Amino acid sequence: MKPLFSITLTLAAIIPVAAAPIPWTSLGVAKQVNVTSHPYNALGGGGFAATVDGYATTVWCVDLQNFISPGSGSANYRANITPIDTWTLGMNPLVRKGTETVWSDGNTFTPEQRYKAAARLVQQYSGFPNGPTGTGNDNNLQNAIWRMTHAVSNGGSAPAANAHYNAAVTFLGTPAAITFGHNRWAIVSGVVNSKGVVLGDSRQTFLVEYATPEPASYALIGSALVAMGMLARRRS
Repeated sequence: MKPLFSITLTLAAIIPVAAAPIPWTSLGVAKQVNVTSHPYNALGGGGFAATVDGYATTVWCVDLQNFISPGSGSANYRANITPIDTWTLGMNPLVRKGTETVWSDGNTFTPEQRYKAAARLVQQYSGFPNGPTGTGNDNNLQNAIWRMTHAVSNGGSAPAANAHYNAAVTFLGTPAAITFGHNRWAIVSGVVNSKGVVLGDSRQTFLVEYATPEPASYALIGSALVAMGMLARRRS
């Protein structure tokens, strides 16, 4: 049995660990982000390896106007991690391009709809978070996302429409788009200080996956809170 155990450990050591979504507790403002490398490059965008609130994950670029150099000072900052599913108008200032009203694609989608469509493109057409599906496909995918999330007033010109972009527009007209991304997708955006005050939006904006606890986990958390309450009562 021991040799088999040793082989198992050896295989585990050489097989790369899959990127994982961040936990739901990492959502919010003033969360530390550190973009460490760029393993899944698509036109300078695509997937970046990063730590978000201390958890290793992969983030996908949705920002055409800014560029970040992994491992540099500009890639290590505090950001807002905004879940798509709890979007309110009050969240607009926390999300880059959230207050834009003029968009390069001529459509009148809200910022929430645009980020949902971008998240669906990544989920539907890429190998995210553990690798690309192919250079040509990922380049077209990235161009479609940049067109979807590009605002004219931020300067530059957006990529032309392609099949991926048209698929996103079609998706936004379906009932499924209303709740898409809930309990799964969030936006890494903006720069804030330790008190949560927005300082600017000069960093790239990314999409990131997050995980919510399973019902059993909620029950375990509840039991732990009850136990802690009883212990505190006994001590008092």
